Amino acid sequence: MSKKTYYVADGVSAISAARIPESRKLRLTEEEAMHDVSLGRLLTSKPKAAADSAESVEGEE
Repeated sequence: MSKKTYYVADGVSAISAARIPESRKLRLTEEEAMHDVSLGRLLTSKPKAAADSAESVEGEE
């Protein structure tokens, strides 16, 4: 089985009782990640940085 990189969503501190690495990336098979992806705890693409979203909100009126 090949593994893919998944990104841990903000606010998630553990996946399957394992601590999240500082990089917030995990290498898992699709089967290992399926449940957490369905719950939105793991993402298949890199999330936008919090600073980027804060800047766009401040600029909107």
